[in-house]
Amino acid sequence: HVFTPNGYGINDKFVIDGLENCIQRQLVVRNRAGQMVYRNNSYENTWDGGDCPDGVYNYQFNYKGINGIEQTMSGIVYIIRR
Repeated sequence: HVFTPNGYGINDKFVIDGLENCIQRQLVVRNRAGQMVYRNNSYENTWDGGDCPDGVYNYQFNYKGINGIEQTMSGIVYIIRR
């Protein structure tokens, strides 16, 4: 995932596809040192990077699908504002 929260209105938010199929959704983002920089227990594709500097972050998305099964998705997200 790469997003560019630079205010141009394109790709300004961290978007998780299929969010509408989740009845519970938690997003946790950590910097490379492992410090939590963002957490939302009802994520709605709204994170714009806040005051995080450009760089690489780890995310973990915990969710329950409409089928009732709980799952976790994790990966790397890049913030590029330039």
